[in-house]
Amino acid sequence: MTLITNEIHLVDGFDDSFIISTADRRLTYRKEANAKRKYKTGKKLFKIEHLNASLSYWGNTMLINEKGNAEFYFNWLPNFIKRKHAIDNLMDFAKALKDELNRRVPVDNFKREPSGFHFAGYRSSGEPEFIHFSNCKWTGNEYQVVNYGYKDPYADFLNEHAKGIGWDGSTHASVKGVKSTTIFRNGDFRIHEAAWKNLDNVFEEIVKHHDFGKLTSLRDDALAKFVQFKMKFIGDVYSKYADTKLVGGPFDVIILKGRNNPTIADSLPGTVR
Repeated sequence: MTLITNEIHLVDGFDDSFIISTADRRLTYRKEANAKRKYKTGKKLFKIEHLNASLSYWGNTMLINEKGNAEFYFNWLPNFIKRKHAIDNLMDFAKALKDELNRRVPVDNFKREPSGFHFAGYRSSGEPEFIHFSNCKWTGNEYQVVNYGYKDPYADFLNEHAKGIGWDGSTHASVKGVKSTTIFRNGDFRIHEAAWKNLDNVFEEIVKHHDFGKLTSLRDDALAKFVQFKMKFIGDVYSKYADTKLVGGPFDVIILKGRNNPTIADSLPGTVR
């Protein structure tokens, strides 16, 4: 299974923002259509350095590579990212990946497995964005396969969420002063929903004590380690108490900042809301 999340934090509208992308490494897969699920550990979160962005995936984990052999996404994706270095925006990158995967993923994989990709990053003009594509739809309690291939990418954050907080579609000034957090999740996110904000609340109480001062100024690597700590807590819940271990570590975290915003505001995750 999977747990992937992308958080877009607006501290002062689009002029001051950061993005936190996370993923576990528990993979489930079948080598044959009717075979039992197998379990493996592999990365689901990668940085696209030249686009100041991240990509992550859930569901299907395998494709047929250029040599005609079955290969895991986590081995194939780093080379794809290198090959597409000339692409200069995240939407075009997502479209290129969608087209290539639709040629390389066996149709049987699409038929039996809801699956998708998340992309989070910054436009060259400074707006944070979140894009996704999948082969399925959410019915309210489960994913249902609706396409035997990945559908076209969709820019969820800028098309919907940003307009909901006042963005006029063009100028940063339209969201000046806005503080908000938007979280996009996929996979088995039940425990994430239950624990994430409550863990933030716990630490907001802890920092009131003078001997936990390090928590009041979380930047860059320190913030990534704090988020990793919270993800490990969720992983431990699955490991110790779940009947089926759907989510498992290690856990990967990527922190993204706008190119015109070189620092992250001193803040625990959650307190910028």
